Amino acid sequence: MAKLPKISERFTSAIQATDQAQRIAQLQAEIEKLRATQSPELEQQLEQLRKQLIAEEGELEIAIDLIDPNWQQPRQTLTSESI
Repeated sequence: MAKLPKISERFTSAIQATDQAQRIAQLQAEIEKLRATQSPELEQQLEQLRKQLIAEEGELEIAIDLIDPNWQQPRQTLTSESI
């Protein structure tokens, strides 16, 4: 009899997304708290938190020429503003 996959494995991505969303919310709350207190090192701490948010969101900057076209893309025209 074939072994069935564990149901928890099917929800790994959803769990990670939820954890990530909670961490982002915590960092955003910390930013607001720092803004409210107007501490002297506020800008430096905000920059560090921004970098953390970007790193956790998985935001990457890549050259456009490294992107291969998707021939199944329903949009036929992409403006530079939409990219």
